[in-house]
Amino acid sequence: MGLSSIGDNFYIHEYSQQTYDNQSAMKLSSSARAMIQSFESFRPQPYRDGNSRMIGYGHVILPSEDMLFFVNKKQALEILDKDICIAEACVNRLIPFPLDQNQFDALVSLVFNIGCGAFKTSHVYKYLKQKNFMIACAYWREWVRGRNRIALPSLALRRKKEIELFNM
Repeated sequence: MGLSSIGDNFYIHEYSQQTYDNQSAMKLSSSARAMIQSFESFRPQPYRDGNSRMIGYGHVILPSEDMLFFVNKKQALEILDKDICIAEACVNRLIPFPLDQNQFDALVSLVFNIGCGAFKTSHVYKYLKQKNFMIACAYWREWVRGRNRIALPSLALRRKKEIELFNM
């Protein structure tokens, strides 16, 4: 496990380096990174999203980061990159077959948004493992509800773009 830091003042979180040592591990494309960044929009101060406190570009503030009250854009981009690495590692670890770049990018965007744990227990993952992409995408479309179980137009648009990217 490695400890990640931003600047000189605070730590972000721990994550495994195991996947990154694998030369065959896929990485998110720059265009998909920009897509995720556009979905998340920059927030320099903490805000609530359901039960979670967030900051920057959709970063969930962890208990070890409870002193995190402000980030500038540079710090937020560094945190975004670390959070993307976690999503990349999840997709690289869980998908047992080769993906093309668009499929990988779309899945990393989904995992970045819902988390690796939610992805691992989802019907999307269940049917992807079986290579039943049509049913996986049907379940993928259903990940549009916020924590209050209300369908959000912004999530519906995000899922639409992710699925289109996956199927390109």
